Amino acid sequence: MHAPRCAAAVAAAALALLAAAGCESSTKGSGGPLTPPGSPQSGSPGSTTAGSSAPGAASSPPAASTSAAPLPADGTRVAACADGRCEVSLGGGTAIPIPKRTGLTKLKLTKVTGNRATFTMEVIRSDGGYSSSGTCSGTYCNTSSDNGSVTIVMGPDSHAVENHLSLETQTIADRVVVKIAPA
Repeated sequence: MHAPRCAAAVAAAALALLAAAGCESSTKGSGGPLTPPGSPQSGSPGSTTAGSSAPGAASSPPAASTSAAPLPADGTRVAACADGRCEVSLGGGTAIPIPKRTGLTKLKLTKVTGNRATFTMEVIRSDGGYSSSGTCSGTYCNTSSDNGSVTIVMGPDSHAVENHLSLETQTIADRVVVKIAPA
């Protein structure tokens, strides 16, 4: 004798779900299932989750988030680096302006391959020679120098200091997010 009441409840629930499916207001982008007002919340006794057919049935895991990483503070505006402080997203072949007080010139992100970024720069010659000092740390970081030219190869989440310049790679994909600051 419960069949008419169950059928009516199922029909009402289906109608409520159809109405909610056309609405994009508060759940757009949340990745969570739509829950119409007045219906049981996910995880409460007797509730069903999206993709399940009965209470207590296993549900598939939620889809992975597709949100992009936040943009760096200066976006792609490499000119913001001219004062010696910036956080930018760069592609290979990008010349990066830096002030002379860093003791360096001609800073360039020469290439991005896999999860490595290669930076080159030249030491400013003073008193008849080149003076260069630096450190490197992180997931991968390697420096080399030859007659005033410096090459630094960095992995993600790595930090290098060369003379008075600090380079910090945050993420590396087809572009590199790098933070540049005085050292």
